[in-house]
Amino acid sequence: MPRIPEDTLERIKSACEIVDVVSQHVQLNKRGRRFFGLCPFHTEKTPSFTVNPDLQIFHCFGCDTGGDVFRFIQEIDRVSFPEAVTFLAARAGIQLQPDRDGGRGEVADKLYRANELAGKYYHYMLRQKCGAGALKYLRDRGLSDETIDRFWLGYAPPGWRDFLDVARPRGFDADVVEQAGLALPGRNRPGHYDRFRDRVIFPIINLSGRTVGFGARALRPDDEPKYLNSPETPVYHKSSVLYGLNWTRDEVRQGDCAIVVEGYMDLLSIVQAGVAPVVATSGTALTEQHCRILARYAQRAVLLFDGDAAGSAAAGRGIEVLLATGLDSRVVALPAGSDPDSFVRKEGVEALRDAVEGATTALDFFLNRLALRSDLSTVAGKAQAVKAVIPLFERCQESVRRDLMLRQVAQRLEIDERALREDLRSSLKGGQSIRPGGESDSVPESETALPDPSRREREFMALLLQHPQYISPTSRQLSPETFADPRIQRLATLLFDRCGDTEHLDMSLLMSDLDAPLVSLISACAVVGFDEEQIDSNWRESLLQFQKDDLTRQIEQSRRFLRAAVEGGVEVEVARISASMNRLIRDRQELDAGEQP
Repeated sequence: MPRIPEDTLERIKSACEIVDVVSQHVQLNKRGRRFFGLCPFHTEKTPSFTVNPDLQIFHCFGCDTGGDVFRFIQEIDRVSFPEAVTFLAARAGIQLQPDRDGGRGEVADKLYRANELAGKYYHYMLRQKCGAGALKYLRDRGLSDETIDRFWLGYAPPGWRDFLDVARPRGFDADVVEQAGLALPGRNRPGHYDRFRDRVIFPIINLSGRTVGFGARALRPDDEPKYLNSPETPVYHKSSVLYGLNWTRDEVRQGDCAIVVEGYMDLLSIVQAGVAPVVATSGTALTEQHCRILARYAQRAVLLFDGDAAGSAAAGRGIEVLLATGLDSRVVALPAGSDPDSFVRKEGVEALRDAVEGATTALDFFLNRLALRSDLSTVAGKAQAVKAVIPLFERCQESVRRDLMLRQVAQRLEIDERALREDLRSSLKGGQSIRPGGESDSVPESETALPDPSRREREFMALLLQHPQYISPTSRQLSPETFADPRIQRLATLLFDRCGDTEHLDMSLLMSDLDAPLVSLISACAVVGFDEEQIDSNWRESLLQFQKDDLTRQIEQSRRFLRAAVEGGVEVEVARISASMNRLIRDRQELDAGEQP
């Protein structure tokens, strides 16, 4: 099968929630944030099979089988990787467009790199003379320099070809820049011109840490539209990217709640104020794919849209999507004329927290909006309301949740619950199934397990994988050869070479082109639990211990070499090895001294 582009694989993984896929083959029980069940790949009586929805990874501690959703289908159905991709793409309704000439993967990578160059260029220009007005605008809106730098905000100069002229000598011709959504072809003359000109720039970054697009706000009141966003491109699909989630997902996960806003400035102001678990839809309506992504990190979603008619309508559309998911969906109704940005700056962060804490359930908000449009005390008004809520029931795939919603609506509208259920059955056209199904009894033989690495080495790798901000400082102080296990050495080499400059790591993407032993090791590391408050101290203590162990190993090795040199009478080697060993001993003594209180 021809190569499948990386961006397509990422879309498929985003659309296929691993818990849903695994649940079709394994009865899972939730404990905390993880799911456990009997392994489908070997016979066992006590569950050793676990699924981590936050990282979209499974692992069995009994047979050491693990990986992402593609690997699960490969193992459960005994199919190849391309066959697993084809199956999951069909399940998600994503049309595959394989790379028949072997070049689409390279094209996608070039578009990512073009976007990353643009992000750095715009951020640099913000603090040049031409960006003074943009920088003043951001500061006047209350943003600190720290927030500006953290979110890589920038400025696109007013010239028609400023970025094109920067990109061309760096290997990105006009066609590539256009395909990345950064330029447009000329209308009345040949050539291209920059899409973003004289605008504040908000980079949009996916969960893998790649820049995929941009939002751009006009600085002049006569420049329309006020917000101009990147178009759909081979690497940017608006329906599956939430602005800010790459920065805020840890806070979303820890709080088990995501606050969903519309605009870039809304998110930036709220995060800067100290309310971190926020994402933005960034110029598009909330989609089912957005909700599926949010459900990986939190059980509750709170819509926080503008307090005007447009914001209310946007919240209404978002509710229709949210109620079809398993999320605990709520809505904050801001005062008329307020948006999240102005509300938090005027009322303060505690008022915002109180509003989120007291948010109305999504169904209540939906019914309240119906009451404003229709007189629910009349037969005609109730009929209109029933017509409006039936689609919500149709989209809800959880029978218990749908049952509770039916009961609440019947009570609110003061109508017969049985009649409402009958209307729903009629709408479903004969009771067609709205649940996914399908079982497979196929259980492949597991791969031969390698000897396990030491617990200390495995847990240190788990810490680096789950908290990749420590990869770079670790690589500066340890070498892969520090570790005893060859798989750990290979994983350390991979992380140090490829992931040293990232704060977020997509383990599923990392595993996509690795062999089975490394995939199994990474999936095992993904399900190791940590006390989040002790992460930094754990890292420092482990780093120090590995450094000491490595020095001890080198000292012992030097002693063996020294004995051999003495016995051989090679005086030059004796002097060299003695000096080297003395330096190692001093380094070890310094580490020991550094531990003293």
